[in-house]
Amino acid sequence: MALGLPYRTGVAWDQASYERLWREIGVSEAPPPIDFESEVAIWFGAVYGSSCPGIRLDDVVVRPDAALVHATIVLVDQPGGGCTADANPHAYVVALDRARLPSGPFAIQLGAEDPPGGVPEERTIVDVDLSRPGSVADPSQVHPDTSTPEPHVLEPGSFLEPGFEMPFRMSVHCGIEWLGRLNDVEWRTDVPDGPIGYVPPPWKAIIGAGEVIELSIVLVTDPEPVITATANDHALTYRPTAEVPPGCV
Repeated sequence: MALGLPYRTGVAWDQASYERLWREIGVSEAPPPIDFESEVAIWFGAVYGSSCPGIRLDDVVVRPDAALVHATIVLVDQPGGGCTADANPHAYVVALDRARLPSGPFAIQLGAEDPPGGVPEERTIVDVDLSRPGSVADPSQVHPDTSTPEPHVLEPGSFLEPGFEMPFRMSVHCGIEWLGRLNDVEWRTDVPDGPIGYVPPPWKAIIGAGEVIELSIVLVTDPEPVITATANDHALTYRPTAEVPPGCV
């Protein structure tokens, strides 16, 4: 169901917490019954781009060794170059046998890898053991992971929420044609014909140590997804592309 927020997770251990979770997701219908003596409800707030609306929950994986519960979520119609960068929510709520849960405190996240930069709130920490039949938690014992704070400066590989201006660190060793991979998409701008490694003069003036500059970037998705990158009062527009960036030496 296309409700809730993207890059979120949650858990319910009794009827009261289940109803709170249901309201947080935004479902108007009554929640289906769950036997909280033997089960918990887990919310996976998945994300997809509008060009890849086909999304599927294939599995819920429990890793006792890592004290981790995560989903296996597949974008079934993802093109070779990735999906558009707009982050649309899709909520999955599953009943999971308590006997499958790690014994003791555990974490919940969307996938096996750590949450992407910029969305540490994806990971939910449960500070109590919910594997025992009928066990409960105080709401204060279920919270986002404070050990992965939101970075002050984004880098390639991060998640950029539309409409929010963020600082971004970019290597210009091979020029500025390719911004980097954000929201699982490569972003590219037009550059003048000529030698590779083009950097506009206003940006060239602020190149720092390690051939790095810091930009201010903002993503808009309407009428089409573009990222505007600004530094030293000079702005460039980057667009998503299915092309693969060339090698850089």
